[in-house]
Amino acid sequence: MGDGETIVIVGGGEAGGRAALRLRDAGCSGEVKLICREPHLPYERPSVSKQLLWSADTGLPLHVPAARYAERSIDIVHATVAGIDRAARQAALSDGTSLGYSRLLLACGARPRRLGIVGADLPGVIHLRDAAHGFDLRARLVNAHHLLVVGGGFIGLEVAASARKLGCRVTLVERADRLMARAVPAAVSNTFATFHRSAGVDLRLGVEPVTFVGEEWLESAHLSDGTIVNADVAIVGIGVVPRVELASASGLTVDDGIVVDSACRTSDPAIFAVGDVARQHNDWAGHSVRLESWQSARDQADLAVGAMLGRENGSPRPPWMWSDQYEHGLQVLGFPDLQRSFQPRGDVASGAYALFQLAEGRLSAAITVNRPADMAAAKKIMAARVAVRAASLCDPDVRLRSLAA
Repeated sequence: MGDGETIVIVGGGEAGGRAALRLRDAGCSGEVKLICREPHLPYERPSVSKQLLWSADTGLPLHVPAARYAERSIDIVHATVAGIDRAARQAALSDGTSLGYSRLLLACGARPRRLGIVGADLPGVIHLRDAAHGFDLRARLVNAHHLLVVGGGFIGLEVAASARKLGCRVTLVERADRLMARAVPAAVSNTFATFHRSAGVDLRLGVEPVTFVGEEWLESAHLSDGTIVNADVAIVGIGVVPRVELASASGLTVDDGIVVDSACRTSDPAIFAVGDVARQHNDWAGHSVRLESWQSARDQADLAVGAMLGRENGSPRPPWMWSDQYEHGLQVLGFPDLQRSFQPRGDVASGAYALFQLAEGRLSAAITVNRPADMAAAKKIMAARVAVRAASLCDPDVRLRSLAA
């Protein structure tokens, strides 16, 4: 892109922040304007449910030092976008001003899914998504007597672990009959249930809150099994909803996310979308998906930057995500099929093992618990698309990295 052109990026999260920096790395000489809804510079969001909560000395881990944006002539605008005029290529800001663009990148992210029950708006009920929520929760946990966590997914479990590190009493309720039921098989759910119960978390599966009760502040939650949990703070982690309102109002194609092609281009060739808000065909899944992960946000940002600069896109890596809970690490590679069996490497009962799935003689998914070296090898094997045998993957005497050759 030439000096007279402008790229406007809506959203200062992982995808938007990455895209702004990558544009300069790739030689973009035009104007780059990054619109941040929050009053902060782009930061590493995984910390919000982890270090930001349990370490009082932890500030926001920024993508890069603040001075780097000025050095790279990236204009940070703290505002929200109220609308898009596609014909005029103008983005209207909430303060009444507008920005012209040659290319527009939507990295709007997602908002927490709300719990639609009586009392859900009481002070003390928090939906964790960004730094403001994290700082608020950290301040409350210091003096909290009892934290109620609603949701047994990655976020809920990470918050439960962080709260226990602070010495807070924790009860976690999950409406499904096991933890992380949409992401991992029962064996992994059981492993992490053991980890949390051993750390003192009161896990209650197959139940959910039906009412939050309190006069001026949260005091208790009435559960679907008829029991009552007294709590002065509750964190709700039941998923997210993509922020598609701006795209919908602009007439872009939307389907549980902004629909994009392999280059992250929307139905308007001048507008791109990346990160949690984008729905894209994924070769590893074989269908379109909307991925909510740190790696996917970065990969899509790179794809969009390449396309905006008229350069060939690379092949996306196999999707990967992780969760740290206490001293335990969980990593998931690919799209595990929870209806099929897994091949284990290591003793599942030990709390440190890997699970593999094959499709047509190639590695299609891997899950590791406290086995980071196995995941590093699995990434290489899967990316290489080499033929492997289940017996080799599961044999402790076989060096996994050798199978990627």
